[in-house]
Amino acid sequence: MKMPTDLIKMYKEIHGWVGIISGLALFIAFFAGALTMFEDHIQRWASPPTTLAAPPSLEQTPELVAKVLAVHPEAKKGYEVHLVTDTARPARVSWDVRQGKDEHAPAITHYASLRARSKSC
Repeated sequence: MKMPTDLIKMYKEIHGWVGIISGLALFIAFFAGALTMFEDHIQRWASPPTTLAAPPSLEQTPELVAKVLAVHPEAKKGYEVHLVTDTARPARVSWDVRQGKDEHAPAITHYASLRARSKSC
């Protein structure tokens, strides 16, 4: 069966445009996926360095936790004590606070450290 030449040209043109549009859609999807996958790394890279005091020793951690819970009662829902601190977790104690009442809302991570002289957080 022989197809007319104008029909073949039309199919080639449609095939080309569908390929271009689907290629753009795939590029957007993969780019968004890469941004989502590396979101924490990108935020850390774009954030300024911390201005917190040096993390207290592990012996001072109970004092720090008590002061954090006294000043920030929302930390009672769940806080973390970091045994090892680095640039990703610059303080000994951290906790997340959700923006709004939705449990799937983005969380803001708060860090606490003891001040050198006053021993307050």
